[in-house]
Amino acid sequence: PGVACEVLALVERQGGTTKSRTLAILQGAGAEVVKIGARLALSRSRQGETTYLRLRGEIDETANLSRVFGTPGPVRLDLGEVTSINSLGIQTWLAAHRRRHESLRLQLENCSMAVVRQLNLLPSLTATAEVVSLAAPYFCEACAKETMEVLFVRELAERTPPSRCCVVCGQQLTFEEPPEVYFAFLEP
Repeated sequence: PGVACEVLALVERQGGTTKSRTLAILQGAGAEVVKIGARLALSRSRQGETTYLRLRGEIDETANLSRVFGTPGPVRLDLGEVTSINSLGIQTWLAAHRRRHESLRLQLENCSMAVVRQLNLLPSLTATAEVVSLAAPYFCEACAKETMEVLFVRELAERTPPSRCCVVCGQQLTFEEPPEVYFAFLEP
């Protein structure tokens, strides 16, 4: 109280005979926001021993990721608003990882499509943190609408996307990417 406000909502939706769940994270007052690159911002809050970080924008050569990798203890990093990562941004990420705090335990949440693409291109990125959840593209043919669904890695048995239903019409959504390509970084 008086420091930070974060609302976690698990929304359960039922369409037809299947149920789907979406995790929504709303972070409010109390989160410290700093610019850590030309087009990148970091918000930070803390609850108990866990530090919650969120990156917004582009990870490029101007990004200073020392505030992420220099944080001790458990850290949950939300990457849902990362719009792009260029090759120099990857180098910056890996360099910051090499200088990380020795007690850092980093978990990646809500990885955007831009992050997932980089994880698939560079398997060494998965060694820098545990991927907990990611955004995945679905499409409703009845409504002709695209939607992003948050999937938890633990629910991706054999890299098969779980079924989801449209919140508007209740019809089954179609996964828009080849699962073997989109989830390739999950290979053991």
